[in-house]
Amino acid sequence: YFAKRANNFQNEVCWERRAEFWGEGITGYDIKRLERGIIRSYANSNHPDLYRWNISTTPDWMNRCIPRSESAYNTGITTNNPTPSAPVDNDAEYKW
Repeated sequence: YFAKRANNFQNEVCWERRAEFWGEGITGYDIKRLERGIIRSYANSNHPDLYRWNISTTPDWMNRCIPRSESAYNTGITTNNPTPSAPVDNDAEYKW
C-alpha cells in the first residue's frame, strides 16, 4: 500500500476495518483512539429515528466511566469521570 500522508493511510485502514469487522463492535475503539466523529444522518440512512446524528469530534456518550466501587477499592485512581451525555434529537442530513 502506498500513501503520501499518514492521515490518508489511517483513513484507508479505518475504512477496511469498518468493512471487515462490520457488526463486531470494534469501530468504537478506532473512533476514540483517532478522535474521529460519527455520521449517522445521511440520505437513505438505515439508522433508527432519534439515532441519526452527526458529531464531528469524539462523542461524549462514548466516554467510559469508572464505577464507584473501583475507586473505593483502588487508591491509585481518582474520581475524574467525565459526564457522558447522549444526543437528544436527529441532526440535519449530512451531505457527502
